Amino acid sequence: MSMNKYVCPICRDKLNSGNIHDHYVDHLENKFNSEGFITIREGKLPKRIRKIWREPDLFVLKDLMLEKVIEVVVSEDYESQVSSKSPIHYKCKAIMEYYRPSEIIVFEPTDYLDKTLLPDTKTSFVPELGYEPTSYKQIQKHFQEKWKNKGLIVTFWNEGILKRGKKREGNKPSV
Repeated sequence: MSMNKYVCPICRDKLNSGNIHDHYVDHLENKFNSEGFITIREGKLPKRIRKIWREPDLFVLKDLMLEKVIEVVVSEDYESQVSSKSPIHYKCKAIMEYYRPSEIIVFEPTDYLDKTLLPDTKTSFVPELGYEPTSYKQIQKHFQEKWKNKGLIVTFWNEGILKRGKKREGNKPSV
């Protein structure tokens, strides 16, 4: 598989690495709209937070009440800020602080990351996990439990959730 092309396991579209994020936001928006939810794409955060990070990807409402906030991430840091992007933990804390949704969902395309990124990054997770992960699902499970123990409840989703087309109960590991 080319590092620049990726076949979406849900719709079989061929994607460039640069449009994977928006492609999955589209899938998630369609999923929740088809289940009768109202979605708002890229709702704004307070101005002082927007300087660091613009907005969550998807707000999901039921009966005009906020149910879920979804953030789609592709190769972003979980806690430390190694890249120029805000770490996932920071984003989830900001979502909880400003919106207090019933559920925060972080969607991460683990199939894609396992094939394209994990071979080069698995050793970097050893200090945090204590072992070399064989899948990003293991990394998600670790951080989900770690953050839960600190009072931040986050549900990780991946392509498998959308492929199965099932509703999932919140706060269960994605593996």
